[in-house]
Amino acid sequence: MKIVVAPDAYKGTLTQVDAANIIKNAIMEVDATHNVVIKPMADGGEGMLDALLRAIPDSKRLPVKVTGPLGRKIETCIGVVYEDTAVIEIASMAGLPFVPKDSRDPYKTTTYGIGEAIRIALDKQFRKFIIGLGGSATNDGGFGMLMSLGATFKNSRGEHVGIFGEHLLEIETIHLETLDPRLASCTIRVATDVENPLCGQNGATFVFGPQKGANRQQIEYLDQAMGNYSKRMQKTNSLSLSLDKEPGAGAAGGLGFAFMAMGGKLLSGAKLISEVIELEDEIKHADLVISGEGESDTQTLDGKAPGYVAALARKYHVPSMLISGNVTVEDRSALLDQFTEIHTLINGTFSKKQAMNQPKMVLFNRTKEIFKYIQNQGGITMVKAIHTEDAPAAIGPYSQAIEAGNFVYVSGQIGIDPQTKEVEGGIEKQTKQVLENLKAILTEAGTDFSEVVKFTIYLDSMDDFATVNDIYGGYLQEPYPSRATVEVGGLPKGALVEMDVVVYKK
Repeated sequence: MKIVVAPDAYKGTLTQVDAANIIKNAIMEVDATHNVVIKPMADGGEGMLDALLRAIPDSKRLPVKVTGPLGRKIETCIGVVYEDTAVIEIASMAGLPFVPKDSRDPYKTTTYGIGEAIRIALDKQFRKFIIGLGGSATNDGGFGMLMSLGATFKNSRGEHVGIFGEHLLEIETIHLETLDPRLASCTIRVATDVENPLCGQNGATFVFGPQKGANRQQIEYLDQAMGNYSKRMQKTNSLSLSLDKEPGAGAAGGLGFAFMAMGGKLLSGAKLISEVIELEDEIKHADLVISGEGESDTQTLDGKAPGYVAALARKYHVPSMLISGNVTVEDRSALLDQFTEIHTLINGTFSKKQAMNQPKMVLFNRTKEIFKYIQNQGGITMVKAIHTEDAPAAIGPYSQAIEAGNFVYVSGQIGIDPQTKEVEGGIEKQTKQVLENLKAILTEAGTDFSEVVKFTIYLDSMDDFATVNDIYGGYLQEPYPSRATVEVGGLPKGALVEMDVVVYKK
């Protein structure tokens, strides 16, 4: 069985790379015959860099020294993937962990170091960038980054302003024409899971300011300053007058807005990362997909990595499993609409305290517990829906076929042409079309007519039996499967024949 393991980080306890390896090792200890492929996921926040470097062959880290969020130099790194693309993770340069909780104050933090990192990459001839927004300690609208890249910001006295968040309140004039000219030839893809605008009650400051240490008065002042900043930026630099309202403009304290102002394109973080690590190619051929995170609720389905993984699994009708630190009771039902199974680390065996203090042990043993239970039930028999565009879709919320263990059950097929969506005319044409539809579905399920063990044919009239039997014989070979032919009334309108099959995959 092929199992794709694609968790996000278990925030505060395990990185996505650690979590993926732990889940894989636990599965292999239960049954070493599984083919387990690990694809650590991220949505643009902390851990994105590690996830990409782990997934992409020949990637590397480039050590750099830049200005941290508090204005002091820090040692961090830029990722290099596909030889020509620089990866910059905001959390590893201006993230909350760099600022002690009792020192968090958005007036005293800066994004200046992000611009320094971009300049270093430009000096090394990189012109393609992947930027991970998320986990920032800053709320300066990204002006610190832009200043580091050459933009000019002055106060009412015509003096250059400082680099910190408090200086956002002083900005009167802005000039982007002094930005590093090399940026014009760059492709900048920005990964984010945030859709907030720059300003207002749903903007960067009101929504994320408190976790960065902003008090009520600072929130009011910073949001007003952010609005003035965006108006001046857009008015004096020929930018779109609605740029500040674009989804994601408020990501990472307004860095989303700044990146768009210099030509960057904001993208769904989970979608971008999955494309870069080629996750979809692995999932489409998988038998089971596993994702996970520290805590899950309905926001998991709104742009977060595990929700995106589940959506990909559903696209290819592959069962998905969520192993979460904790799931809120009221959100479990909504999550089960997307995930086939949900398991939590906090259960009768492990407490929240254990999960926080011994996360590796708890995740390893809980995964083993899950897979031992499945094994004791006779192995991993997950129900998988089969679907192909080469055969007509079932009417209503039904599958063309279901795979359960070694069995494939194909629902009743009538002579609808999948291209025209119409029933073929005459018993001969309909019979051939039904068998072609069945052939396409079995091919999608990885089998064929030679493995059919039960064939049921429903006829509108037994007068058509001889015609159907001759055509049927041309598709199957001896030994013929068990077969039942039934005369029924009430077939779908226009249909003269319907068939369903049961396959046992060897």
